[in-house]
Amino acid sequence: MDQPIGERQTIWGWQIALYLFLAGGACGAYVTGVAAEFASRTTEWDPIVKIGVTIGAPLVAFSTIFLVLDLGRPFGFVRAAFHPRTSWISRGVFILTAFIVVGMIHLALVWAEASENVLRGIGIAGGVLAVMTMVYTGLLLGAARAIPFWSTPALPLLFLTSALSAGMMSVTLILSIYMVLEDKVVAAESHLLRADIVLLVIEAFVVFSYLYLVRANLAAKASVDSLVRGDLSVYFWIGFIVLGLMIPLSMELTLLESLEDAGLEERMGVALLGLIPGLAGGYMLRHLVMSAAIKGPLVVVGRLVPLPGRPRLLP
Repeated sequence: MDQPIGERQTIWGWQIALYLFLAGGACGAYVTGVAAEFASRTTEWDPIVKIGVTIGAPLVAFSTIFLVLDLGRPFGFVRAAFHPRTSWISRGVFILTAFIVVGMIHLALVWAEASENVLRGIGIAGGVLAVMTMVYTGLLLGAARAIPFWSTPALPLLFLTSALSAGMMSVTLILSIYMVLEDKVVAAESHLLRADIVLLVIEAFVVFSYLYLVRANLAAKASVDSLVRGDLSVYFWIGFIVLGLMIPLSMELTLLESLEDAGLEERMGVALLGLIPGLAGGYMLRHLVMSAAIKGPLVVVGRLVPLPGRPRLLP
């Protein structure tokens, strides 16, 4: 007789998936801006710095709305900060708050054109907090031991690479619009494209490594099977692999090959066609991580007892 498998988790749904996507992508954009600040030798990097830092803290602050919606009570978010020693949620509240404060100060200093040393100093502090924000969500999910699909060190790494890529796509997309509006070429665009191509390749490797390594557990294997060949397979292969990886990768390679010959409007068009699907795929990845998570059965006196769960509202 087949062993019983637990139910899919229904506590965290689309609100948390959207929060993970917005906060992660915003931090990835911020890190892109900070990296541009350190790479800057001429003013050509200035638009990238301003775009990245401007996206960062405001979008992370906006994303917390979806955390509050998921908690169901506005003051629940504040109470979540009271147990930092034992709760990753509490630690996350402190990390988010610190990043938003530092990021807002950095944003004001960037537009006030503060000195290079000041911007780089606060950029280091904000960059560390941004990386912590991108990684901690994977650690938060991994702390849910009842869900083996999340309990792996590969999940924080996956969220980190995906967030960096989503942030870089966002900056590149806005930069392409900026170049059309200002009617000038920003040569540093090619560096963004090359960096994101590398990130997309790494993300693909991390995803398939994650799905392969986590299969050792029965419940986690069921989660993987639902993604690869089960009821979520269309969302995984089309929504994430095609939209989130293949299309942006092919479009970025096309942009790199045509940078010298194509006009600004054509380059913006290619960026829109490639990077908007890429961002949609970034959200789909987090949605699938939430939706595919199956709670492992309890072991009671040598017998497996599936954990109860409510009917799923999302695919």
